[in-house]
Amino acid sequence: MRIRGQTPPEFHHEVLTFPTEKIFNHLSPVEGEIEIVRCVNVVPPAGWKPTAMDVYLCVQLDINKGGGGPDDDFKAKTTSVKGTVSPAFDR
Repeated sequence: MRIRGQTPPEFHHEVLTFPTEKIFNHLSPVEGEIEIVRCVNVVPPAGWKPTAMDVYLCVQLDINKGGGGPDDDFKAKTTSVKGTVSPAFDR
């Protein structure tokens, strides 16, 4: 700004506080919730027809904190949806 003969603007600082809501009051601070709704345009393997696919999703989270083994991990699998590359899963 000095190049154009103008003084720089004065510093402006704001502190904003927003109210927060606890949406999932049935969860503790160390819990989480995952909802899998759908997949979009899953690419079939070479030589496969999209209508011949059975699509499902596996979820695995490494959540062991105490040095536990793989048995402490969280594992889940959705239902299988047949005949589409864009499946919607039951909720």
